[in-house]
Amino acid sequence: MSSAIFRLLILSVLLSSLSRELFGQQAQAAFHCSEADQMKIMELLAEAQDWQESSAGEQLLAFGKTFLGTPYVAKTLELPGPEQLVLHLSGLDCTTFLENVLALTMTARTGKTSFADYLEALQTVRYRDGQLEGYASRLHYFTDWIDSHVASGLLEEHTLQLGGEYRRQDFFFMSSHPEFYPQLRDPQALEAIRQQEKRLSQSRYPLLPKHKVAQAAASIQSGDLIAIHSQVKGIAITHVGFASWQEGTLHLLHAGTERMQVEISPQPLVDYLAAQSRVLGIRVMRLR
Repeated sequence: MSSAIFRLLILSVLLSSLSRELFGQQAQAAFHCSEADQMKIMELLAEAQDWQESSAGEQLLAFGKTFLGTPYVAKTLELPGPEQLVLHLSGLDCTTFLENVLALTMTARTGKTSFADYLEALQTVRYRDGQLEGYASRLHYFTDWIDSHVASGLLEEHTLQLGGEYRRQDFFFMSSHPEFYPQLRDPQALEAIRQQEKRLSQSRYPLLPKHKVAQAAASIQSGDLIAIHSQVKGIAITHVGFASWQEGTLHLLHAGTERMQVEISPQPLVDYLAAQSRVLGIRVMRLR
């Protein structure tokens, strides 16, 4: 079958799926994306049928590597107006890269191939309890993101088993810097974020210190989610990606700011962390 015919068939399935599942039922909230991005998701899900026997970690890496070379672009979710479920694949930051790869894997592992199924997974990943209910329903702090998905059973945390320890962390970055977040001009949204920060600041969180990562590396699996904890005050986790073993050495598959693209880190994860003086350590999660 020619690629042109294949794309027409995919588009036909896409349009049918969208009209039936998004508009024929009470489905996801309003979403924002291009036709090209819709097509890319459908093509990736169609290809993923060949990966059914792969482990979750292998599927995460397989999807992740399809984005290699994609430019690093920040703030693609920050559209004016009411909060929407945004899909923007032509430019990704570390979080949107991780979320899209995770949503693709979640969809493929259920054997589903529709764009609506993918949107449902993306909404589940990005919003508290999978419900899009305004700006504050988005899991902005990655610490909150992790804990929400561990609590729901989507992920299991392995930080403590790897030799991690608990530490306290104060959260205040967003409410202290509302100029970085246009939606926080809304007093109600700002107050909702303040309440989330207050709640997050009352708990302790696992952290594998940077100097222990080399010893723990052998127990980290390809496809594990890696969250990097830094000394930036009030925010905790500042970068995320996936563990990727390359010829016996552990690296990071991520949307990086060094070369401004999705890449596998040229240096091993241990060296990548060591080169950054403000990094304290990591948290490690695994898709169930």
